[in-house]
Amino acid sequence: VSIIISSMLFMHLDLVLSIILLGWLSVHLAICGIAGARAAELSRIQSEAKTYLQGRIVDTLNNHLNVKLYTKQYFEVENVRNSQDDEIAKNRTTLFYIEKFKLFLSLLALISLVSLFYLTIKFWQLDIITLGDMIFVFTSTLNILELAFSAAVEMAYLFRELGVINQALKIVKDPID
Repeated sequence: VSIIISSMLFMHLDLVLSIILLGWLSVHLAICGIAGARAAELSRIQSEAKTYLQGRIVDTLNNHLNVKLYTKQYFEVENVRNSQDDEIAKNRTTLFYIEKFKLFLSLLALISLVSLFYLTIKFWQLDIITLGDMIFVFTSTLNILELAFSAAVEMAYLFRELGVINQALKIVKDPID
């Protein structure tokens, strides 16, 4: 709601400033949607690896006596270690993607913020806008920026959790032997 109201006030204030703000918000939301879908897929893959690892650990513990009897304990330990390494690699891939996503959004916001503030100061110097308008632009932009980043961070973690939920539901629907 505050983004819509601020955007309308920006349009009333100056069209160029509102175009920069709305352009940045549009690109920000588009990137969140595209990157969020990829983050959900990576989270699903990582959740599958984690589920497989947990299954391997449970199997190893359940078969501990049998393994000791037949002296294949090193095979079981190596199998769990390989599953664990796979899960760690997939977890790192997912976290790295989410951090790249946040970094890209930060750079985009920085470029938009600098250009918006530069134009605001220039317009104030040219008496196109007043000092009050300039302060409004600064405070509104920083408020919208905070809201957008909070939403983006929460979206990244939401998609991560959706990947975990999808994997859990898949296991319930199609149990693994």
